[in-house]
Amino acid sequence: MPNWCLNRIQINGTEKNMTPIFDKFMRWFVDGEFSDDTDTLIMNELVPPDEDYNRIKSEGKFILNPQDSFYGSKWDFSPSDLTDTTINLLKISFNVDTAWSPVVPFVQRLSEKYGVNVHIEYSESGCDFYGKAFYMDGEEKYHEQYGYLEGHYHNDPEYFWSEVEFYLEDITDTSLETFLGYFKFVNEN
Repeated sequence: MPNWCLNRIQINGTEKNMTPIFDKFMRWFVDGEFSDDTDTLIMNELVPPDEDYNRIKSEGKFILNPQDSFYGSKWDFSPSDLTDTTINLLKISFNVDTAWSPVVPFVQRLSEKYGVNVHIEYSESGCDFYGKAFYMDGEEKYHEQYGYLEGHYHNDPEYFWSEVEFYLEDITDTSLETFLGYFKFVNEN
């Protein structure tokens, strides 16, 4: 069973560039909710395997399967896996959990294929990572990576402090020095 990585993805761009993506999302969105059609796989629909995928596959440049390298996750996701979704012609955003790792290669390929801006924010507590990246026309504009708690400290302080409270509830077998060591990145500012 995998550790689930939360991905928050936001896609935006011009009407012309967003229309093909918007049309696909609207096809999947039926009667106010996403279709339960598990045969529809979003990454494969939006960025189908291409020559690069075939190169990755033929050269064996992957860990579990070519999808790991091409999309960033072993498994694709269906429309019914999406949460916190906003869909309009100029902006589409959603959250989705993926197995073990973020789908950064997918968002880069999506940005390049459609000429759109894509922002991804991702985190996974068990593997201790948090990151965010931004792509314009497939070009990486920034990619920041942190440990899980440090990322939330810098980018989502409210969530960070709720996590500190959770740690405090289970401090009985932890020395104060060890506990404070978890938060070396916290400063007085």
